[in-house]
Amino acid sequence: MFGALGFVLVKVMQMARFAIGVGLLAVGASAAITYAVADWYRFTTTSEISPTDGVRGNSHLLVWENLNALMPAVAQAWGCKTLIDRQGQAMAGAHAAPPPTCQLHYDFETPQADVAFIEAQANAAVLLAGRQFSASDGQLRQLQRCMVETLPMALTRNQREELRLSPSSDALRSANVAAASVASECQAKAGITG
Repeated sequence: MFGALGFVLVKVMQMARFAIGVGLLAVGASAAITYAVADWYRFTTTSEISPTDGVRGNSHLLVWENLNALMPAVAQAWGCKTLIDRQGQAMAGAHAAPPPTCQLHYDFETPQADVAFIEAQANAAVLLAGRQFSASDGQLRQLQRCMVETLPMALTRNQREELRLSPSSDALRSANVAAASVASECQAKAGITG
Protein backbone atom coordinates (compact mmCIF):
# COMPACT_ATOMS: atom_id res chain seq x y z
CA MET A 1 0.00 0.00 0.00
CA PHE A 2 2.77 2.41 0.91
CA GLY A 3 4.63 1.42 -2.28
CA ALA A 4 1.67 2.37 -4.48
CA LEU A 5 1.31 5.71 -2.66
CA GLY A 6 5.04 6.38 -3.13
CA PHE A 7 4.75 5.59 -6.83
CA VAL A 8 1.83 8.05 -7.18
CA LEU A 9 3.76 10.73 -5.24
CA VAL A 10 6.78 10.30 -7.54
CA LYS A 11 4.57 10.66 -10.63
CA VAL A 12 2.87 13.76 -9.18
CA MET A 13 6.28 15.30 -8.45
CA GLN A 14 7.46 14.58 -12.00
CA MET A 15 4.33 16.17 -13.48
CA ALA A 16 4.73 19.18 -11.19
CA ARG A 17 8.35 19.64 -12.30
CA PHE A 18 7.27 19.36 -15.93
CA ALA A 19 4.48 21.93 -15.39
CA ILE A 20 6.90 24.29 -13.63
CA GLY A 21 9.41 23.89 -16.50
CA VAL A 22 6.75 24.63 -19.11
CA GLY A 23 5.55 27.61 -17.07
CA LEU A 24 9.08 29.01 -16.77
CA LEU A 25 9.62 28.51 -20.50
CA ALA A 26 6.36 30.36 -21.25
CA VAL A 27 7.32 33.20 -18.91
CA GLY A 28 10.76 33.45 -20.54
CA ALA A 29 9.30 33.45 -24.06
CA SER A 30 6.71 36.07 -23.07
CA ALA A 31 9.42 38.27 -21.55
CA ALA A 32 11.57 38.00 -24.70
CA ILE A 33 8.64 38.86 -26.98
CA THR A 34 7.61 41.76 -24.76
CA TYR A 35 11.17 43.10 -24.74
CA ALA A 36 11.46 42.80 -28.55
CA VAL A 37 8.15 44.58 -29.17
CA ALA A 38 9.05 47.32 -26.65
CA ASP A 39 12.46 47.77 -28.32
CA TRP A 40 10.80 48.01 -31.77
CA TYR A 41 8.27 50.56 -30.46
CA ARG A 42 10.93 52.60 -28.64
CA PHE A 43 13.11 52.81 -31.77
CA THR A 44 10.11 53.75 -33.93
CA THR A 45 8.94 56.54 -31.65
CA THR A 46 12.01 57.90 -29.87
CA SER A 47 15.23 56.80 -31.62
CA GLU A 48 17.89 59.33 -32.44
CA ILE A 49 17.75 60.44 -36.09
CA SER A 50 20.71 62.19 -37.67
CA PRO A 51 19.88 65.48 -39.43
CA THR A 52 22.34 64.57 -42.20
CA ASP A 53 22.07 60.77 -42.54
CA GLY A 54 18.50 60.27 -41.40
CA VAL A 55 17.59 57.04 -39.69
CA ARG A 56 20.43 55.24 -41.51
CA GLY A 57 22.84 57.06 -39.18
CA ASN A 58 21.50 55.08 -36.19
CA SER A 59 23.53 51.98 -35.34
CA HIS A 60 20.43 50.20 -33.96
CA LEU A 61 18.65 50.32 -37.34
CA LEU A 62 19.57 46.74 -38.31
CA VAL A 63 17.98 45.37 -35.14
CA TRP A 64 14.85 47.45 -35.80
CA GLU A 65 14.65 46.24 -39.43
CA ASN A 66 14.80 42.61 -38.31
CA LEU A 67 12.11 43.19 -35.69
CA ASN A 68 9.98 45.19 -38.12
CA ALA A 69 10.12 42.35 -40.66
CA LEU A 70 8.60 40.04 -38.00
CA MET A 71 5.73 42.39 -37.18
CA PRO A 72 2.22 42.00 -38.64
CA ALA A 73 1.64 44.06 -41.82
CA VAL A 74 -0.42 46.70 -40.00
CA ALA A 75 2.32 47.24 -37.40
CA GLN A 76 4.98 47.33 -40.12
CA ALA A 77 3.07 50.01 -42.04
CA TRP A 78 2.54 52.08 -38.88
CA GLY A 79 6.19 51.71 -37.84
CA CYS A 80 7.47 52.69 -41.28
CA LYS A 81 5.15 55.70 -41.58
CA THR A 82 6.05 56.90 -38.08
CA LEU A 83 9.78 56.46 -38.62
CA ILE A 84 9.76 58.11 -42.06
CA ASP A 85 7.68 61.04 -40.76
CA ARG A 86 10.11 61.50 -37.85
CA GLN A 87 13.04 61.30 -40.27
CA GLY A 88 11.48 64.05 -42.42
CA GLN A 89 11.12 66.28 -39.35
CA ALA A 90 14.67 65.60 -38.16
CA MET A 91 16.08 66.35 -41.59
CA ALA A 92 13.99 69.52 -42.00
CA GLY A 93 12.06 68.08 -44.94
CA ALA A 94 15.13 66.79 -46.82
CA HIS A 95 14.64 63.42 -48.47
CA ALA A 96 16.50 60.31 -47.42
CA ALA A 97 15.87 56.73 -48.40
CA PRO A 98 13.69 54.82 -45.94
CA PRO A 99 14.92 51.64 -44.26
CA PRO A 100 14.78 48.65 -46.65
CA THR A 101 11.93 46.97 -44.77
CA CYS A 102 9.85 50.12 -45.34
CA GLN A 103 10.34 50.30 -49.08
CA LEU A 104 7.44 47.93 -49.72
CA HIS A 105 5.02 50.25 -47.92
CA TYR A 106 5.94 53.31 -49.97
CA ASP A 107 6.78 54.01 -53.60
CA PHE A 108 10.55 53.93 -53.13
CA GLU A 109 11.39 50.66 -54.87
CA THR A 110 14.22 50.77 -57.37
CA PRO A 111 14.31 48.05 -60.04
CA GLN A 112 17.70 46.68 -61.08
CA ALA A 113 18.19 48.94 -64.12
CA ASP A 114 17.46 51.93 -61.90
CA VAL A 115 20.01 50.77 -59.36
CA ALA A 116 22.72 50.58 -62.03
CA PHE A 117 21.78 54.05 -63.30
CA ILE A 118 21.79 55.50 -59.78
CA GLU A 119 25.15 53.95 -58.89
CA ALA A 120 26.67 55.17 -62.17
CA GLN A 121 25.34 58.69 -61.57
CA ALA A 122 26.66 58.70 -58.00
CA ASN A 123 30.09 57.52 -59.13
CA ALA A 124 30.14 60.10 -61.94
CA ALA A 125 29.20 62.90 -59.51
CA VAL A 126 31.99 61.88 -57.14
CA LEU A 127 34.53 61.63 -59.96
CA LEU A 128 33.51 65.01 -61.36
CA ALA A 129 33.53 66.68 -57.93
CA GLY A 130 36.93 65.16 -57.15
CA ARG A 131 38.40 66.60 -60.35
CA GLN A 132 36.72 70.01 -60.33
CA PHE A 133 36.82 70.87 -56.65
CA SER A 134 39.20 70.29 -53.79
CA ALA A 135 36.84 67.99 -51.93
CA SER A 136 37.92 65.79 -49.03
CA ASP A 137 37.34 62.04 -48.99
CA GLY A 138 34.63 62.54 -46.38
CA GLN A 139 32.84 65.07 -48.58
CA LEU A 140 33.04 62.72 -51.56
CA ARG A 141 31.61 59.82 -49.49
CA GLN A 142 28.81 62.10 -48.27
CA LEU A 143 28.11 63.16 -51.87
CA GLN A 144 27.90 59.55 -53.04
CA ARG A 145 25.66 58.52 -50.14
CA CYS A 146 23.40 61.51 -50.80
CA MET A 147 23.13 60.62 -54.49
CA VAL A 148 22.31 56.98 -53.81
CA GLU A 149 19.66 57.91 -51.23
CA THR A 150 18.12 60.93 -52.99
CA LEU A 151 18.13 60.04 -56.69
CA PRO A 152 15.62 57.15 -56.43
CA MET A 153 13.04 59.59 -55.05
CA ALA A 154 13.86 62.26 -57.65
CA LEU A 155 13.05 59.91 -60.52
CA THR A 156 9.37 59.67 -61.38
CA ARG A 157 7.63 56.33 -61.72
CA ASN A 158 7.59 56.82 -65.52
CA GLN A 159 11.32 57.54 -65.61
CA ARG A 160 12.04 54.39 -63.60
CA GLU A 161 9.75 52.32 -65.84
CA GLU A 162 11.42 53.66 -68.99
CA LEU A 163 14.89 52.98 -67.60
CA ARG A 164 13.89 49.46 -66.64
CA LEU A 165 11.94 48.49 -69.77
CA SER A 166 13.51 50.41 -72.65
CA PRO A 167 16.35 52.78 -71.84
CA SER A 168 15.94 55.02 -74.89
CA SER A 169 17.88 58.25 -75.39
CA ASP A 170 14.82 60.28 -74.31
CA ALA A 171 14.48 58.26 -71.11
CA LEU A 172 18.18 58.66 -70.33
CA ARG A 173 18.11 62.38 -71.12
CA SER A 174 15.16 62.90 -68.77
CA ALA A 175 16.76 60.84 -66.00
CA ASN A 176 20.10 62.62 -66.47
CA VAL A 177 18.42 66.00 -65.95
CA ALA A 178 17.01 64.74 -62.64
CA ALA A 179 20.42 63.30 -61.70
CA ALA A 180 22.20 66.59 -62.44
CA SER A 181 19.76 68.45 -60.22
CA VAL A 182 20.25 65.94 -57.39
CA ALA A 183 24.05 66.11 -57.83
CA SER A 184 23.96 69.90 -57.37
CA GLU A 185 21.84 69.57 -54.21
CA CYS A 186 24.06 66.82 -52.84
CA GLN A 187 27.24 68.80 -53.55
CA ALA A 188 25.80 71.70 -51.58
CA LYS A 189 24.84 69.39 -48.70
CA ALA A 190 28.36 67.92 -48.66
CA GLY A 191 29.86 71.41 -48.65
CA ILE A 192 31.54 70.97 -52.03
CA THR A 193 31.72 74.35 -53.76
CA GLY A 194 33.76 75.75 -56.61
